Amino acid sequence: MKRKAGAITGIGNTLLQVVQRIRGMDRERRMRADSAVDVMLGFRLTVTRESYQVSSLVQELEKLPAISGMGPTPFDNLANAY
Repeated sequence: MKRKAGAITGIGNTLLQVVQRIRGMDRERRMRADSAVDVMLGFRLTVTRESYQVSSLVQELEKLPAISGMGPTPFDNLANAY
């Protein structure tokens, strides 16, 4: 996960440099643009982490029928009940 966070930091630094190079932006507008970049990257990181967690959970759930000896139909019924 650190690798993705590092990539997001790199992208954020690049985007912030681009924002700083835009001419004609007063200080307040630049600060809002910087904040928007931070929010966007935070949201992207949250989505990435959530996707990773869901993927891991699905992989673990796929193992459960084999471990428990439960056939696919009872397992599906149990999963649908919850």
